[in-house]
Amino acid sequence: MEAPIRYSTDDPDFDPRLGRRLIVAVDGVEQQQVASYDIEAGFIERAEVGVDGKIVVTTLGNVSIERVQGAITVTLKPEGAA
Repeated sequence: MEAPIRYSTDDPDFDPRLGRRLIVAVDGVEQQQVASYDIEAGFIERAEVGVDGKIVVTTLGNVSIERVQGAITVTLKPEGAA
């Protein structure tokens, strides 16, 4: 199995087991808190993290999402790997 070309936690067929196996990088730097990515379009969307290291929450109580562009690579951890 290969990593999907694009993936999102909003996809109707989102599978959290697959999501936990994805290693997503932008320009070779592994990313955390990724909500979606598109390899062909060259972006990821991830939870914004503040200078304090905590996820940024809007005044409405939603997680703030930021888009990062660059060369996207996605690999899969072996099944059963943490």
